[in-house]
Amino acid sequence: MDIHKNYEKEIAAAWLDRFETEQAANYESLKRKAGISRRANIIKWSRITAIAACIAIAAVGGAMLQRGAMRQMDGRLTEITVPEGSRMKVMLPDNTEVWLAGGSTLAYESAFRERNVTLDGEGFFKVAHDKSRPFSVRSASVDIQVLGTIFDIRNYSRESKAVVDLIDGSVAVTGKTTGIQKTLKPDQRATVDHTSGLITVEETDAARSALWVSGKLYFTDATMDELLKDIERFKGVSFSHSEHLLEGELFSGSIRLDHSVESILRSIDLDHKLVWTENEDTIVITVK
Repeated sequence: MDIHKNYEKEIAAAWLDRFETEQAANYESLKRKAGISRRANIIKWSRITAIAACIAIAAVGGAMLQRGAMRQMDGRLTEITVPEGSRMKVMLPDNTEVWLAGGSTLAYESAFRERNVTLDGEGFFKVAHDKSRPFSVRSASVDIQVLGTIFDIRNYSRESKAVVDLIDGSVAVTGKTTGIQKTLKPDQRATVDHTSGLITVEETDAARSALWVSGKLYFTDATMDELLKDIERFKGVSFSHSEHLLEGELFSGSIRLDHSVESILRSIDLDHKLVWTENEDTIVITVK
């Protein structure tokens, strides 16, 4: 639609200077933070990358790994499951576009009279505007309600928290156990604790949360364990390692999801502290 095209141009232009300025600043900022050893695989943001990293992510949908299963449950419920190591684009009956990450399940009433979906996993949503019918994303711990907006939600039931990054528009995030509701503005992140239902809101560069749609995984201040879990999900591999692997080190940067697992591990292990070997279907990682 024309409104989205115009919006993409405006947002891309506004972000260009910020991305280019950050190239040098990112590394210096990381070095200044004392007390924790940090290594950065600094992202070189070109103009094309900056645009793709923002709202024009939709244009790369056709290049995604399109693997997933859609099934009708008793003719009333549609369920879409995406295996780990894959990504999938889905068009809902109301023309809302959804990109699902590996290990995600999306379900909704096939008739779609009410715009409600449930999600276990991660999804990037570009919600079709319909003032008369709000759009809701629901789960056991958090509800999100919008009219027409663009956001990323990561909400795996096996993780301890849900994370919502708002790129455009407005969303209301509600913790199910407390009933506490927070309304987000663009470039804000809400983190919802699955157990307590407490919600924290902070400023963020929201478009980065959706880089996985265009084939990149962006991370900031991630532990080795968190980073390996994401690689497992997006590359469809399994790692075995000590829970204290590189404890105290945080990682910031990006990795290309079309690179091999071997190449990704080498880019992370910049100071050659690690050794990894394949044992049947598992990659075993240890410290030298």
